[in-house]
Amino acid sequence: MGSLHPLKRMSFLASAIVLLALVSLPVQPALAQTAIPFDSAKAFDSMRRSETVVPDQSLGEMSRVDHYLGDKLFRRVVRYQDGRLSTTEFLPTGQKKGEMIRSGDGTVTVKLFTSDGDGLYKVSIISPDQKVEQIEYRPDGETIWARRLISDGEQSGEYFDDAGRLKLRREFEKTGYMKVTVFSASGDVSYIQFWRPSSVSDRNESGYILDHLVEPQKDGQSRKVVLDRRDVQRCDYLDKAGSLIRSESLGNLSEPVDRSRLREFAPLDDPTIPRPHSQLPSNSMKP
Repeated sequence: MGSLHPLKRMSFLASAIVLLALVSLPVQPALAQTAIPFDSAKAFDSMRRSETVVPDQSLGEMSRVDHYLGDKLFRRVVRYQDGRLSTTEFLPTGQKKGEMIRSGDGTVTVKLFTSDGDGLYKVSIISPDQKVEQIEYRPDGETIWARRLISDGEQSGEYFDDAGRLKLRREFEKTGYMKVTVFSASGDVSYIQFWRPSSVSDRNESGYILDHLVEPQKDGQSRKVVLDRRDVQRCDYLDKAGSLIRSESLGNLSEPVDRSRLREFAPLDDPTIPRPHSQLPSNSMKP
């Protein structure tokens, strides 16, 4: 796992993932995918041609230009009446490789497709205010696997099970604190972890230290498990407004603490969470 704690590494990895999508377009077609070897730029250019196609007005198209390498369509550029500009790239087999859409307000959407060209592998949405949303899909190309948001110095990530149900939400705050919400199969909040960044005095720790745990109760109240590092100190019972009802010391707990809820829910250790550096599909747009 390396020297950097996996929970803390997520913030850096999320940025790296976004950069991968951003540098993916536009992409020059891979020469290795063409049947004819190119020995020079002149030979390459001689195989390229563009064709203006009558736009499909029923789809709101204003203009369409197809770009070819020999007889193979490799790029299509479409302008829409609503101001959108779409650039789609194709494999020599005709399958979609990826698409970049720039809307009239400046929002850019980058789509990477699965190897068959039909399903989605990853979608990145970059707004004019530099807010970035990235959605990653499971191998079926339809079921959402993870959603990550980066905005104004804050980051969050949501992870879903194989049925598309929200499993975990991780939020990184500007203060350096992290909030991890774990959901049940029914979609209810099971518990919430609150992590603080480690300090110089925490030399035996790395990344984050679990500060406390909040467990919702059936009556709308909640139980706050207060910790000293990994040791339970007490449990505070709170009403719906968050006011203290009563406290129970470690030796006088009416209900035991589930210690499995105190573990680090590390994204790089959870097999249900996609790896940031997982291999892209063979037809994906690579830098």
